[in-house]
Amino acid sequence: MAIGDAEGGLPLGVEPEQTYERTPLELGVGDALLLVSDGMTDAFDARGERYGVSRLRGLLASAAGSATDIGRRIIGDIDQFVGDHPQSDDRCLLCLRRSA
Repeated sequence: MAIGDAEGGLPLGVEPEQTYERTPLELGVGDALLLVSDGMTDAFDARGERYGVSRLRGLLASAAGSATDIGRRIIGDIDQFVGDHPQSDDRCLLCLRRSA
């Protein structure tokens, strides 16, 4: 499930007076929650190709291990994809996994 697919809006902080709806979420044992900035999915390689949401989702489909393992795998995959191309945006990742 991707939170925000049905609920969309402006990113936090763009409009000071913007209001947002709550989206309750219950994580079951083994579930993971990943929050990323657009700098993760908007990472470009030397050919100008974008990493993209679909590539990230594909990587997550086979995600295993702890939240740290998942986060390191994502960062490693993006770093490999980008190669020596300079970073063009901030990259922020928060990965949580419920273990009990």
